[in-house]
Amino acid sequence: MQTFWRGFFLTSLTRVLPLHVCVAISSLGFAALHLTPVNLLPILLLAPCGDLLFLRSASLAPPILLHAAWNGYQLLAIAVGGKDYFV
Repeated sequence: MQTFWRGFFLTSLTRVLPLHVCVAISSLGFAALHLTPVNLLPILLLAPCGDLLFLRSASLAPPILLHAAWNGYQLLAIAVGGKDYFV
């Protein structure tokens, strides 16, 4: 998913639109893929961070690590607090 979303889609947008518009479009699209009312806000906050990490580093590794860290946090929250802590 990171390869398409940031490696292709975001990179393609940066060729025709201003950077802040590209990050907004990419972040909204990424959040829409994870669309549930509970996790919309956290994903809307994490998606631009992943976009900016990719743009600054020119590598998919930082956003992949951010995504993995978020997933790890979610698994830990579920293991400790039960499924009610899933975002």
